[in-house]
Amino acid sequence: LYAALAPGERTSRLYRQRLDADSAIAIPNSENLIQPRLSPDGQWVAAATAAGGVVILPARGGTTDLRPLRRQGALHFVAWHPDGSLY
Repeated sequence: LYAALAPGERTSRLYRQRLDADSAIAIPNSENLIQPRLSPDGQWVAAATAAGGVVILPARGGTTDLRPLRRQGALHFVAWHPDGSLY
């Protein structure tokens, strides 16, 4: 799971790649998201927005959900709680 620019693109997006796959797949609706974090169950991705928010979206892509954090801080300090919330 990582954020990158595709060749010829001007917008970053999130990509996922299975360990047994030769190439990565872009996650739909993940444009301009950075610093992705995969949930413990592998079903969700938390990622930072350019505005400093945190977005939650299905790992396979879909509708994003902007979620406020319980505290302020950089995304790399965010952790998934067993109940599915971020802190």
